[in-house]
Amino acid sequence: MAKQRRLLKTPPEKLHELLKMQKFIDEEIIMELSADRTTAFYRTRVVMDELMTTIPGLELKLISNRSPNGFVYHSFSLMFNVINHSDVFAQLEIEPSDKLSHRNEDGSEIYGAHWYIIGETTKVKDDESFDWYNWFKEFRIKTNLTIFGQCYQPFEGELI
Repeated sequence: MAKQRRLLKTPPEKLHELLKMQKFIDEEIIMELSADRTTAFYRTRVVMDELMTTIPGLELKLISNRSPNGFVYHSFSLMFNVINHSDVFAQLEIEPSDKLSHRNEDGSEIYGAHWYIIGETTKVKDDESFDWYNWFKEFRIKTNLTIFGQCYQPFEGELI
């Protein structure tokens, strides 16, 4: 089912400020596999500013799910945690190009890969040649995120 509009509790100005600022993660990105090996997950709350000070409440979350037919769904997101609530304010989701992934309030529909940035959802040009590294690079550029450690894609070296 397509996702509906998200309700953000953080003022949009604050979220735009977080999105524009340069952010850093000083650790390796190694995704953990679920027990059934169909989901890979990474999460860190140690996202730093230019002074290498942790930004309170900011979190990076990566999820990948693989299906028996070989397709792998990816979600790259920045979240801002506010008392008992998490605002996902920047997210790149990679889904099959024929899957309805979002329905806008005006009734328009988005299929496949798309960006969600502070209340706005936009289609991403499907590029079959892109792999996890390409999508993660696009996410990092758009969100001003620099990773100092190595990044390892989910399910690396495993047969689907």
